[in-house]
Amino acid sequence: MALCSLGLAAADEATRPWISPQAQAVRDRVTAARAAIDGWTATIVMESTLFASGSAKTRNMQTTERYLRSHGPAEYYAATHSNEEGRFAIAKCQDLAVNRLVFRNSKGVQGTVSPADAFNRPEFWLKFDLAFTDSDFVRWAGHETFGGQSCDVVEAVDLEHRASDSPNAVTAISTTRFFVSRAGLIERITYARDEKSGQQSDWLDQRITYDSKAHLTPEDFSQASFERDAVAAVLNGQPMPVLKEEVFAVGDTLPEMTFTGWPDGKPFRISYLKGKVVVVETWASWCYFCKEAFPTYEKARRALADQDVVFVAVSFDQKLSDYEKWMKQHAGDYGFKFGRVDAEDPMKAMKEFRGSLPGFYVLGRDGKIVSSYLGFGYGRGNEDPRLLAALRAAGVTLQR
Repeated sequence: MALCSLGLAAADEATRPWISPQAQAVRDRVTAARAAIDGWTATIVMESTLFASGSAKTRNMQTTERYLRSHGPAEYYAATHSNEEGRFAIAKCQDLAVNRLVFRNSKGVQGTVSPADAFNRPEFWLKFDLAFTDSDFVRWAGHETFGGQSCDVVEAVDLEHRASDSPNAVTAISTTRFFVSRAGLIERITYARDEKSGQQSDWLDQRITYDSKAHLTPEDFSQASFERDAVAAVLNGQPMPVLKEEVFAVGDTLPEMTFTGWPDGKPFRISYLKGKVVVVETWASWCYFCKEAFPTYEKARRALADQDVVFVAVSFDQKLSDYEKWMKQHAGDYGFKFGRVDAEDPMKAMKEFRGSLPGFYVLGRDGKIVSSYLGFGYGRGNEDPRLLAALRAAGVTLQR
């Protein structure tokens, strides 16, 4: 039986982007093409430029992605990333239940494992999907030739509002352009961010090459395959590190920390809420996907207002000023409980929550963890099926 919902499937009318009919037609073509492909590998060459203080810094990265449609409860996805300097690389793999990740940087080699979630899916599809849910408007911008073929160009525009003196003022414009072939494949993505002054601050160009003839099987996404990827693409022959578990086990309790409530300034601990079903999100003002989850979080809170379910969002912002600035501008939009960790080093404290943002922790009435999971990639205001499953496991009644 499918999980019953909270009745939150549609985003608020105010948060929906304006989408032109021509752009929607291209979106439908991409959706149909995606559904028709069982498996492929793709190579993505990315060039990004950051303009700052009158200078430009360019960085190159190459990504290889593999994808297999399982025709069952899961889709398989694996990727390896590396930049030209070789200072940072990632290999991740999703099977039926688990995401695995290994990375190497100047501090050494580390690895993690966490439950699979919808956020871990092919990067360029994810960007395209989010453009139609999170942008201010999406439009068709004509045809351009790329790679010897004529492509439809879909343009997604975001108007940024970050001025502290006037929250409604547009401070920057970000434009993402998707080049879609006649076959419905995304061939190229460009991104540009322009400040209000007209000065460009960021530029990104991704060029995608597909191999749809790859004969992939679920074994290509197994732990053994992941370890081969990691050794070859990331570790340069070094042994695999121990993969650190990024979420808590069912029946665990959260670390006992003190948070400072907003706006009353009163200290509280999550354990004070024992006897209620509690949903905790860890976040920070700089974390995009943390804040993307808030509308979904708020809708769930409203739908369950009569069931003694408490929603809490606890910040691990390093700078108190960053936290307070965001809260003054946006906290009034939400009715759940906010707080900031009361610690000299919030980032160190966050490691006790396994160090990832956003993190979500659903506690039963006994104070024990019913479910914990990481990341959010469902679009503003859309239902998160992991939350529905966790609430049901905690004994919360959901409408049918």
